[in-house]
Amino acid sequence: MPWKTVSPMDQKLQLIADWQTKQLNITDLSQKYGVSRPTIYKWINRYEKLGIDALKEQSRAPIYSPNQTKNNIVDLIVKEKLKNHKRGPKKIYYQLKEQYPHLELPSITTISAWLKKYGLVKKRKKRLRVPPYTEPFQECQTSNTVWSTDYKGQFYTKDGYVCYLLTISDNYSWYLLKCSGLPGPRYHEPKAVFEAVFKECGLPDAIRTDNGTPFAGKSVGG
Repeated sequence: MPWKTVSPMDQKLQLIADWQTKQLNITDLSQKYGVSRPTIYKWINRYEKLGIDALKEQSRAPIYSPNQTKNNIVDLIVKEKLKNHKRGPKKIYYQLKEQYPHLELPSITTISAWLKKYGLVKKRKKRLRVPPYTEPFQECQTSNTVWSTDYKGQFYTKDGYVCYLLTISDNYSWYLLKCSGLPGPRYHEPKAVFEAVFKECGLPDAIRTDNGTPFAGKSVGG
């Protein structure tokens, strides 16, 4: 035999019926139905003013929201986005601020929410990251056992080109084996640098790098 379920509305009606018999006071009703005294007073007050319909669940949405974005502002946000789909909420905010300095614009977060609501924001692809190396580092007791390599930032040369400094050093002696200025952290240029260092100094037992390009990656080449 299934358990008999009682809906919240039926419980409220039963509570009002018990209250009308005047055999139970507010404290008794509170203990019997497991409801606080203020809540019982609220239900009784609603029932006396509006009848049974007042006992139904009321909407919790605010009647008036002073922070609600006005329709004309939303239209401007959407139009600005449609002009250039590459513009994000921050760019749109400053564009509208420049065009309509007298308007009170919503925050950048709110603009982002409206763009998402109208489907104007593409979901970013999840960036695949290389899993961290959990094994302990190989001990370095002599020279040419363990090397370290990294790009030491980049800068513009006087002729306008970007220069990426690739460094290769010996971890034991701290000797700088190579420092080459490359056009970018790609694959072929550093490969040629490493091949030249291997021919000159031999092969170490291990080379330490970070998980940046081109030392590690989730692409086909690894």
